[in-house]
Amino acid sequence: MKKTFDAVAWMRRRRTEIDKEDEGLTWEERSRKTVALLEGNPRWERLKKRTRQSVSTYDVTRVAEPATSEPTVLSDRPSSSDCDKSGG
Repeated sequence: MKKTFDAVAWMRRRRTEIDKEDEGLTWEERSRKTVALLEGNPRWERLKKRTRQSVSTYDVTRVAEPATSEPTVLSDRPSSSDCDKSGG
């Protein structure tokens, strides 16, 4: 069977093209460009509503939203600020 399409080669070429297009843009500018390209795409609209379970923090976050800089840590233990100075 003859291979008619090489997906890996195509993806490598496309990444090179995108890098050339985005040369000189900041990360924020690249992110805005990507969002603008995806806006209105029916597949993206469906995917951005999905949620995933975060393994490290056990909180539910949207797939399409960037993660916060500080992870949310859930614990049943009181923090040191919750205890009075006598230790109780």
